[in-house]
Amino acid sequence: MDIRRYQHADEAAVVRLWKECDLVRPWNDPHKDIQRKLTVQPELFLVGLLDGGVIASVMAGFDGHRGWVNYLAVAEPYRRRGLGRALMGRVEEMLKALGCPKLNMQIRSTNAAVLAFYERLGYTQDQTVSLGKRLIPDDKIEGWQSMKIRTIITGSTGMVGEGVLLECLDHPEVEQVLVINRKPGGMSHPKLREIIHADFFDLTPLEPELAGYNACFFCLGVSSVGMSAEEYMRVTYDLTLNAGRVLAKINPEMTFCYVTGKSTDSSEQKGAAWARVKGATENALMRLFRNAYMFRPGLMKATVGQKNLKIYYKLFAWVYPLGRALYPASFCTLKEVARAMIHVAAKGGPKHILEVRDIVELAKQ
Repeated sequence: MDIRRYQHADEAAVVRLWKECDLVRPWNDPHKDIQRKLTVQPELFLVGLLDGGVIASVMAGFDGHRGWVNYLAVAEPYRRRGLGRALMGRVEEMLKALGCPKLNMQIRSTNAAVLAFYERLGYTQDQTVSLGKRLIPDDKIEGWQSMKIRTIITGSTGMVGEGVLLECLDHPEVEQVLVINRKPGGMSHPKLREIIHADFFDLTPLEPELAGYNACFFCLGVSSVGMSAEEYMRVTYDLTLNAGRVLAKINPEMTFCYVTGKSTDSSEQKGAAWARVKGATENALMRLFRNAYMFRPGLMKATVGQKNLKIYYKLFAWVYPLGRALYPASFCTLKEVARAMIHVAAKGGPKHILEVRDIVELAKQ
């Protein structure tokens, strides 16, 4: 890995890395964090490169009394190779050269893996309490959180989309819902508007109708069973990204929630073919939208009143209570998925890839 000073051309890749490493929070705009750092000791903002691509980062500073480290990140496929240790070693050398006597950092108490990493580097816990006071709010993100939700939903004639739609129509935080379907959904509600459009590979004719929405709950998807790899790539990656690009052009700050799948492979290198395709789709969407959340819900229980249920679901629905009790990390309800989507659209989420336990926890809030 080559280590060098951050350059302006690195911004998109660095922000994408931070999102993939779950370092971004709704109250901190990563783009603004970068711009602020470039005005204060920019030489202490480093990136790690492999084959010309950004795979790691660290942001450090020295206030004359203590050194600080933020945004230490290593892309998941390159972890456990000593790259984080190498970045920290370089930072320590630079701070020591500035006369910095001690280096501090803030780590969430629940993040056991990161705490163990720093302990291996010789860091110990100080007997102190961390306090904070926001002096300059990131207005764009805070304002975004306070909006009523106006969402676009795809796939509402399928099981997942229908469950999400029912919850949105019932939720007080959701002001307006636009569904885009290939065929009429047969539902009527004061909040609801429906557009019938046959070609999801080309949403450009709908652009005037898509403006003004601050969320998209993308629930459109198919099973890979019986499909060639090329066709599954086309109807999963290509279709989703075609829709995403249109929406990002019209509503660049919207929250985009994508229903993917448990065991999706973020590295795009391992696991089944469908998991790699889903991983590629997730990664592309997180590059496209600042506020993108990938939902990996596992096995889902339908909402009472749903009509669009597959035969296999009706045959195996009895398994859910037992599965939820024995394997809580693999089972959730569609109501929980929808409520978690509404939560991240209104207030942001703790991470950009949400597994079953994350979805269930967000749904409670």
